[in-house]
Amino acid sequence: SRGSVSTVRRGGRGSGAAGLFPACSSHQEERESAARRSAQHHVKCPTETIQAEEGDDVTLRFDLDPRVNLEDYTLDVRRTDLDEVVHAYRHGKDLTDPQMERYRDRTTLIHEDLSRGIVTLQISSVQLKDSGPYRCFVLGLRAGCTTVLNVGKHEDFTT
Repeated sequence: SRGSVSTVRRGGRGSGAAGLFPACSSHQEERESAARRSAQHHVKCPTETIQAEEGDDVTLRFDLDPRVNLEDYTLDVRRTDLDEVVHAYRHGKDLTDPQMERYRDRTTLIHEDLSRGIVTLQISSVQLKDSGPYRCFVLGLRAGCTTVLNVGKHEDFTT
């Protein structure tokens, strides 16, 4: 099984008081339940390196398994080699503040897919410096995975 499919489109643009109070069992149960839920989810990534030509539009797709509506979750897509945010989504909105400057106005998160447990991120007009590992992470589920994008010049793909 290859995981998910990514596409390329041509011609685009510490607490000190912890022991002072008894633990409330309902809060503890909620935390344990959340931990069980998070342990049950994982994100599937493309297993093969995504190849694209400079100037292409690239779609990175990450599938949650089992599927959960992600509209109310916090998620990030990061460049792990640079430890920088490519795209951030919080409280139903895309955020540009934490985003790397070079990705501004070039990424689009497909909100319609979030309700089906799919993170689809489009990066328009990829550049050579966009090559690298991309990690999608869903914070509330503690689930994520990494895929690699390799961007080359047109002549690198012709024989």
